[in-house]
Amino acid sequence: MPDTDLGAAVQDSHSQVDIAMLAEAADVNGIYEESIDNLKYRKPANKEKAKVVTERERQMAAVDYYANVRTNVSCLR
Repeated sequence: MPDTDLGAAVQDSHSQVDIAMLAEAADVNGIYEESIDNLKYRKPANKEKAKVVTERERQMAAVDYYANVRTNVSCLR
């Protein structure tokens, strides 16, 4: 079982459920504390450089937006 897995329940063909869990509560607490630390000290994700938008793409985005608005308005009638 992986270190960060808290357990699993699996049902077999005879409707019996087998549960695999960590042996001690200390194991669960350790995983919880590690997860909290990861959230507190998370490094920012590398964002890709902003895509350069051409004038043509900007115009097409505006046309698509207004086409969508017209569609939604006509659906309301």
